[in-house]
Amino acid sequence: MSLGLDYLVDTELLPGGSRITLVLRKTAEAADVLFATRGIERKRKIGPGFTTLKHPWTAQDAAQRVDTLRQEVAALRRDEEGMSDPDYQRATEEIAGHMSQTWERIISQVLAECQSNLQQSLLHQTPIQLSVELP
Repeated sequence: MSLGLDYLVDTELLPGGSRITLVLRKTAEAADVLFATRGIERKRKIGPGFTTLKHPWTAQDAAQRVDTLRQEVAALRRDEEGMSDPDYQRATEEIAGHMSQTWERIISQVLAECQSNLQQSLLHQTPIQLSVELP
């Protein structure tokens, strides 16, 4: 693993699920092994769980969340005409909550990246330039 990845994992700047996913993805890339994202979700009455082709919302990184938001907004626009006012209100409130959580995830990822870059710079005693790019 790279120094930056080691630092993020060791200092626990990434949430548990994100750390595991990041380590697995980087290890698979380094070994030239295909990596597929899967999630396991549990429904109250179904039983132990079922697999999905993506991570649940809480485990998604910022880029994945932005993609999910785009899909949610597109679905809302598609279904808006036949929705009742309470259903539309509920759907927009859920999207607004996801937007807020996505913004928080973006900020935490940017701060973790800046901290990692700063740590690398201090270890190598080289000047760095920090820049922030939002997805």
